[in-house]
Amino acid sequence: MNPTRHIAKGTFGYHVLTLAGGTLAGQLILFVSLPFLQRYFYGPEAFGMLTVYVSVSELLSDVSGLKYEYGIVRMHRHKDAVNLMMLSLASMVTVAALSTAAFALLYFFYPAMAMVQDLGIYLFLVPLSVLFFGAFNTLTYWFNRQEGYRVMAAGKLVNSSVSEPAKFGWGRWIGQTGAGLILGRIAGQFAGTACALGAFLRSDKRLLRLVSPARIRQLVKEQKHYPLFVTPSTLITASVTVIYVQFFSSHFGQEKVGLLGVSVSYIGVAFGIMSNAFGQVFYKRISTVKDGHTLKKMYLRFAGLLALPALAALAAVWIIPESAVTYVLGDRWAGTMPIARVMVPWMGIAFISSSLSFMHIRLGTQNRLLVIDLLHLAGVVAALWGGYRFFGTFSGILYCFAAAQALHYILVILAAVYFLNQKITSDHAPLQE
Repeated sequence: MNPTRHIAKGTFGYHVLTLAGGTLAGQLILFVSLPFLQRYFYGPEAFGMLTVYVSVSELLSDVSGLKYEYGIVRMHRHKDAVNLMMLSLASMVTVAALSTAAFALLYFFYPAMAMVQDLGIYLFLVPLSVLFFGAFNTLTYWFNRQEGYRVMAAGKLVNSSVSEPAKFGWGRWIGQTGAGLILGRIAGQFAGTACALGAFLRSDKRLLRLVSPARIRQLVKEQKHYPLFVTPSTLITASVTVIYVQFFSSHFGQEKVGLLGVSVSYIGVAFGIMSNAFGQVFYKRISTVKDGHTLKKMYLRFAGLLALPALAALAAVWIIPESAVTYVLGDRWAGTMPIARVMVPWMGIAFISSSLSFMHIRLGTQNRLLVIDLLHLAGVVAALWGGYRFFGTFSGILYCFAAAQALHYILVILAAVYFLNQKITSDHAPLQE
């Protein structure tokens, strides 16, 4: 059944459901395959290795384009949009090359480093994820600009359709190590990128003739606020994941990190379906709205709507008994639900905040948000250190970390409301003679 059948084409809800449809199908593939991967192919340590890999690769992927991709949606001319896309892609290639050299240095001269010990030779696969995931992300913003939500949905579906079977295949061929999960992830990223790139070449290849090195150099200056303010905030947020994953891995081993990573994956399935689809369409919609009152009304209304699935996920995690998890997945996965119950409250708040985070891009408040992000980093480090110092247990530290995360994302939401009120005041300020 087509979920958009009774919704008018071109509306906000139609675009969200179109994009969410592909995301939902891809996430369902992940949701169905994950229990089989856990029970029959990979244990907690393998998923721990994957969790470390994902944290490192997403850190680099998120900042590899210097966030120039955000500007693609807001460009009025095709020429500027396609040149900004090429600038973002060129930056990703540069980051991938530099990271390869950096990993070689770490691998050969600092082999005792925790990240090197966790990933081994597979550390050198991280640049591939940077290229594939980064390129797919940039193309996603291009199709958002073009309102090509079906293409965006197809790319997400292709990614999951390839990655999950590949994980099964690698598991049977090379054994139950995290390497199979990593290789499957890369295969899906490559397939999703190939799908999006093929769609671009079919529909917009002619625009490549507008690419101009001179115009790219101009855009570097004109759009400098993205690398100066948005990229540092993204880097800090992604660094938080690397820090806490490395912290738990160093103190409690990859098995605990595997339980933590799988718990986040299951919760992420619930939130990822709506967050990815909603955020993209929301960004496109608010990019054309100028009135502060309208922007604030949209922000608060959608925050209330997004709170409903967040509360539903919270209730589901608390209702499902631990015995059900061990019955389905096996005894080695005991402890998954207690971790999920600690993580789901702050992840629900983060789901609301991140789905609406493009409002800060629209308001141009990234420089002020950077201060909050620095406080975020300091708060997480303090929570991990304090939890270890005063409790010394995995669960005690996890509670401290979750509290710091929840506080940060509540602060980000409140900051958005504050900045929106400032815009309303500015909109109604009398003109100076």
